[in-house]
Amino acid sequence: MFLDPADLAPPLRPLVPRLTKMTDRPGVMPRYKPGPLAEGIVRVVLTPADYENPADFTLYDEYWTTPEPYRVFDVPAEQYERWKAAKAAFSAMGEEIDALVSESARQA
Repeated sequence: MFLDPADLAPPLRPLVPRLTKMTDRPGVMPRYKPGPLAEGIVRVVLTPADYENPADFTLYDEYWTTPEPYRVFDVPAEQYERWKAAKAAFSAMGEEIDALVSESARQA
């Protein structure tokens, strides 16, 4: 079946550009509505590791924006405390390494 240009009719009214709500934008995130938490459970937002940053976590209530639902997890409070201690130890290690490198650079 071929389309014949004679079959095409002009629009019945003039076409005027209008602003429309863009619902297909990548910046529009689905809303996550958290339910109640059980006792001993903490809600966190997880960020996977990439080539520049290690994996990270943030308390849901302290997260700076509405996170994507697939990044929100409810974890036991003990696990959250272990992650928090490991993050503090990693930060302390980084400070020690920075101090050693800067001291070595000053002596050189």
